[in-house]
Amino acid sequence: MKALVLDSLDEMLHGKFIYLIAIITAIMALIVLFFSSLNIHIKMRNLTIEDVTNFIGNPLLYSICLFTSLLIALSVIATAGHFPSILQKSSVEFYFSKPLSKGQLIIGKTTGIIFSYGGYILLSALLVISIAFIKFNFFAWTALYILFFPILSLFIWLSITVFIGVIFRSAVFSIMAVFITWLLQYFLSWFHSMEHAVTRSTPEEILMILYYILPKTSETSGIIFDLVLNKPIENWFPLYSSFLFALALFYVSILILKSKDY
Repeated sequence: MKALVLDSLDEMLHGKFIYLIAIITAIMALIVLFFSSLNIHIKMRNLTIEDVTNFIGNPLLYSICLFTSLLIALSVIATAGHFPSILQKSSVEFYFSKPLSKGQLIIGKTTGIIFSYGGYILLSALLVISIAFIKFNFFAWTALYILFFPILSLFIWLSITVFIGVIFRSAVFSIMAVFITWLLQYFLSWFHSMEHAVTRSTPEEILMILYYILPKTSETSGIIFDLVLNKPIENWFPLYSSFLFALALFYVSILILKSKDY
């Protein structure tokens, strides 16, 4: 298990991903500095993060959330080929020659990706948030909820790439599945928000079922944003249902991998 984590870390350190994230982080840092160049100085007592947004507006917080979302997307693309490559004949013989179960292979590799790629994203996000705090001479613990979003989102999207990777052994199919799910979640969220008649048609029932089953990272990001602004959360369902979806998909992936002979 430890070796799988170190393998993922080594793959990240020797790839182009680390340099790409560094460049994007530097650009985001410059954006934060641009906000600070507006010469906004807040010296009120008992400030809350809502007070800050009254001065600099939500664009800064939205920019940081968008920044972390971009890093997550790049991480998913960069790691989409990990499981297909592991399940190639030469690699799979190497891994299964060790005292390592198929379940441990999925858990260990996923943990390694989250530790290395997710950890790098957290460091980048923490750097940007720290710059914002320093430049605006302000600190709020609630803003650190932004750091929770990358790990949760990465975990959810990895469940899909692992599932597709185990079945088709294709990085392209994994990326396509994530992209389709990402688009579908926005449509389903929009559909769910609409007013519907008491009696729904069969297609509407199917769409509603898909809404409750599939992950809802777009709505999860809204929950995180409300937590950052210290707003009450009216509906936690998108967050815990997305997490349960990922757990279930990882479990199914392990069962599928166990049923295959290599």
